Amino acid sequence: MLLSDFYLPSEQVISVAIAFSAGIFIYVAATDLLPVVNAAGDRLASSFFFVGVLLYFLLNWATHSLTPALY
Repeated sequence: MLLSDFYLPSEQVISVAIAFSAGIFIYVAATDLLPVVNAAGDRLASSFFFVGVLLYFLLNWATHSLTPALY
């Protein structure tokens, strides 16, 4: 039996599936982490959490816009 005999989803279907699962992962992580951070009563901990998320997106944007030849 050859691999071509099986149904292989298209690249678009795989992209949507990965985006959907990443969204679910982020939702579950946020709903699990945010109550713990907010229950601590320490605003510094929640500030570090949001600054970390913002820093991730800023670094991702910077690497994609400043080094387009790598992508």
